[in-house]
Amino acid sequence: MDTVRGARSGKVLLTLIFRNSSLMSVFIIERCNQVVITEVIAKLYVLLGDEVFKRCFHVILIDNSSKFKKTEDLELDAESNQRTKIFYCNPTASYQKPHLEKNHEYISYVILK
Repeated sequence: MDTVRGARSGKVLLTLIFRNSSLMSVFIIERCNQVVITEVIAKLYVLLGDEVFKRCFHVILIDNSSKFKKTEDLELDAESNQRTKIFYCNPTASYQKPHLEKNHEYISYVILK
């Protein structure tokens, strides 16, 4: 999971990629912060249900930025049940999530800054 910030609009794309199929889900969010990102994950959890969400998002790999600092907010549901497991990439190690970074490059080809 990562984000892509638009220069003109100020909007942000929250991206999640499924490595086994290279399918990427993209969510437009107004602000790039922990609260908004947690809301998106919580909505996905409710929409998909516990079983499907856990199957789709068993593990989420993120970078070590401030927008992802409170991992427990992402990992646990409202009743503190485990819904996913969060792991961090090493600092400046974009090669640890190459599929996502490559897709971000493709986004920049289509949606110019």
